[in-house]
Amino acid sequence: MWYCQRRLAALEDYGTFTNTERRLQLTRKVVDPPGDAKPDWWVFIELARRLGYDMGFRDSSDIMKEMARVAPVFSGLGHERLEREGGLQWPVPGGSSPGTPILYADGFPRGRARFRVIGWRGLDVVMERLYPYSLIIGRERAQYHTATMTSRSPVLKVIWRGPIVEVNPEDMRVEGVEDGEIVRLVSPVGEVLARVKASARVPRGVLFTTFHYPELLANALVPAVLNPITKTPAYKDTRVRIEKLKR
Repeated sequence: MWYCQRRLAALEDYGTFTNTERRLQLTRKVVDPPGDAKPDWWVFIELARRLGYDMGFRDSSDIMKEMARVAPVFSGLGHERLEREGGLQWPVPGGSSPGTPILYADGFPRGRARFRVIGWRGLDVVMERLYPYSLIIGRERAQYHTATMTSRSPVLKVIWRGPIVEVNPEDMRVEGVEDGEIVRLVSPVGEVLARVKASARVPRGVLFTTFHYPELLANALVPAVLNPITKTPAYKDTRVRIEKLKR
């Protein structure tokens, strides 16, 4: 079995990571991957080879060399240099460059930043009455994406909140729901069941939940319509209403 059985942990492979401050750092192999698991780079190279294209890479350092050759922002980087000097922030345009801790320190490539005034269009009266709440779908600090890894951490269980929807206590009073009660959230395109959590950190008229848990597929409430400028769905402003379940 040549393919990767699971995504390798950082300690099972040798290569580079680039973090959100543009810093490339080496990660070094500490333990062997289990079974037939293979590094990510190997999977792509082997797949290409079996499809008839041999890229010629022997390890991840070869890939870094090609990146330095074709991308000017990486031209001063290589595994050997990262091994000697530690992490460097791109752009690193040459071997003598120390990297770029602050991007655009001397100005933006296109000059001054351009601001655009965007008009706001409110909801029509019918929509606002049918769906009076604005649902924000966000993240928990302790969870990552669909929580397939973080939900198994015994450490994170200490601060586990699970699939809930936060509701302002005044809105709970108006809707006649209690803390911990399961309600139905209904949007113009779907509905889900959710457990209510009283929360003063959300203002009246606003609900908050996450997308981490399969028990609460909140994204099913989001209409399949994109913002005309950002091209993003309404993850931070989906209109919903709260319905009590029949006993």
